Amino acid sequence: MRGVGYPIVGDISYSLYLTHWIANDVTRLLQLPQLVQWGAYIGTAITGAYISYRLFELPVRDRLRAKTKP
Repeated sequence: MRGVGYPIVGDISYSLYLTHWIANDVTRLLQLPQLVQWGAYIGTAITGAYISYRLFELPVRDRLRAKTKP
């Protein structure tokens, strides 16, 4: 992790992999012009992945690390 509180896309990549389809479905429902829709999709996907990373991925990782420390 490059910095606590400011993960780069590489740090949130697994969450992005798991949540990008939700962003795709949400932005399709908006029926925006294609270029605007792509921008909304990218912003929504990265924001959703960041939220998922902070709420789920970090706490699980920290608990697993605490259990494996000698």
